[in-house]
Amino acid sequence: KELQEKPNNIESYVVLTWSLLRMGRYNETIAECNKALKINANESRIIETKAEALFYVNNYTESLTCFEKYLGSANPNQERYSTAYFFVGEIYRLQHKYEHADIAYSRALQIYPGASLWWYRLGISRENSGNKAGAKVAYQQALKWRPNYPDATAALKRVQ
Repeated sequence: KELQEKPNNIESYVVLTWSLLRMGRYNETIAECNKALKINANESRIIETKAEALFYVNNYTESLTCFEKYLGSANPNQERYSTAYFFVGEIYRLQHKYEHADIAYSRALQIYPGASLWWYRLGISRENSGNKAGAKVAYQQALKWRPNYPDATAALKRVQ
């Protein structure tokens, strides 16, 4: 209703796209983000939301482009900054670019070190690139933050 009354209200688009994303309606999210980006092509919250939605529909190339734009223009203190680096790591991991994934996950963890899943994925990337010592450290960190993490426990056993 807000957008019907004020079709250029970027704040309404931000709330709408965040809601659509959280409901898993990714194609709708992308469509609404595209509308919002016609109003303000540099709105970092919309760019990040679109990037995440694109990730979930397996459009990794365009997702990575949006994440790179977001990370290049957003304030590093924004709430989603570390999450954006995590998603970049996920894209690179899924593309088997493990060294790139390592860099992205490591950056995400510099900002927010308490994410056990992120440590685990960093370990997976390091293990797949042949860096067993680095993988061991990452898996240990995952277990530090989540002691009962079965995947990390099994992975740590693999690299010891």
